[in-house]
Amino acid sequence: MRVERVRNGAAAALISIAAGTSLAAAPGLVAAYGFEENAGPISADASGNGNTAFLVGATWTVQGKYGNALDFDGLSARVTVIHDAPALRLTAAMTLEAWVKRSSSLSAWTDVVYKGKDNYFLESATPTSGRPAAGGILGGARALLLGP
Repeated sequence: MRVERVRNGAAAALISIAAGTSLAAAPGLVAAYGFEENAGPISADASGNGNTAFLVGATWTVQGKYGNALDFDGLSARVTVIHDAPALRLTAAMTLEAWVKRSSSLSAWTDVVYKGKDNYFLESATPTSGRPAAGGILGGARALLLGP
């Protein structure tokens, strides 16, 4: 998974990948990042599964919706899970969640969560009128759901 290219905006205080939806260690939760460290190149996995994330080019800010957050440059800044753990290879059911505040309107694929070659993803913007999207390879076919 990586969080990246939120152009000139702050990705706020929660990125989670789960079969559940809580940041607390819940059954099925495989990774959760609260970005509360506010310093350094590492973000701890709050799920208890040890899926530590490494920050590349993103900068810390205290301007998150609920505390600290990360600010991305829109070019190469990203957060990458250090190890490709089998638990991150979601195949049956999943919940992907992120708080994102874009500072500009975009009409390009703008990754928020991205795993592999479209295995699963969340986009804060797409070439389709800048609309957000989610999708992945589901049942062997590529699926895409556009937001409003």
